[in-house]
Amino acid sequence: MGILWACDSTANFERTVIQETQAEEQAKNIVMEYLDSARLKVRLTAPSMIRKEGAGSNANIFEDGIQVTFFDPTHRNRSRDLKESWLTAQWAEQDIQSKRFVVRDQVTLYNIYGDTLMTTELIWDEKISEVYTNKFVKIKRPENEVIYSHGFRANQNFTIFEVNAVEGNWKIQDLTIK
Repeated sequence: MGILWACDSTANFERTVIQETQAEEQAKNIVMEYLDSARLKVRLTAPSMIRKEGAGSNANIFEDGIQVTFFDPTHRNRSRDLKESWLTAQWAEQDIQSKRFVVRDQVTLYNIYGDTLMTTELIWDEKISEVYTNKFVKIKRPENEVIYSHGFRANQNFTIFEVNAVEGNWKIQDLTIK
């Protein structure tokens, strides 16, 4: 038992190690911060994490859920970080080599414009800063607009997104039919 601190150029980790075995670490009160040019890009918090290390496969597993907050790294005001979107899920697994998170169970993604996405599974690809799924999604938008889709892709800040096999009711502005 003890406290472990580690950091590298892409992430800061602060955690308390509860139990360590040869191929597995368990930690509580996880805070990971990803920085780009000294600006906060992503903050991940979780009640617990299991790090599994083995031949060819290294993963962080968050069995008690996670919350990920995405910030605007281009925001000019350095005195405060501008939150653009946030993601919650009851379970997650991070593949350390591929830099991909799979989040499951009551997945909800919110943005600053009032959009809310709900699904059973979402993949967050850290390399390309995108989230996507081929599962059923429900997107609630302001003014009681609801979009249903099988398949979804967005930037990780959930400010630009595309949906597939769409159903629902929403307003379309400036529609010209020829």
